[in-house]
Amino acid sequence: MGHAPARGICAFGSKLLILASRWPIRLRVADTNFVHDCDLIAAVRERHGYTQLQCSYIVGCAVRTWQRYETKGGMEIGVWWCFLLRISEIMPSQLPPIPPRQRAGVMVRMEPG
Repeated sequence: MGHAPARGICAFGSKLLILASRWPIRLRVADTNFVHDCDLIAAVRERHGYTQLQCSYIVGCAVRTWQRYETKGGMEIGVWWCFLLRISEIMPSQLPPIPPRQRAGVMVRMEPG
């Protein structure tokens, strides 16, 4: 008997490979800050049995925005990760590492209270 592949998400440059519970889905994105594959968004929602209204509540957006994600794509990558976490498609340990923030030094001025 075969078994389902491990669940998780791996990033390979401009491609994200999502190992879902039943089948691997390859997602090609031009910009890794957005998920442009609207079929993938709809497929994950349908596999878990959620309506568009429920998914919009899960990620905190308007229903019309979720419908746009499923028809035109363009979902921000943070919303995508949030959605996958909240429907238990992935676990927090499977998120890609967060790069260190690079910012200019901060000058703190202490004033006596």
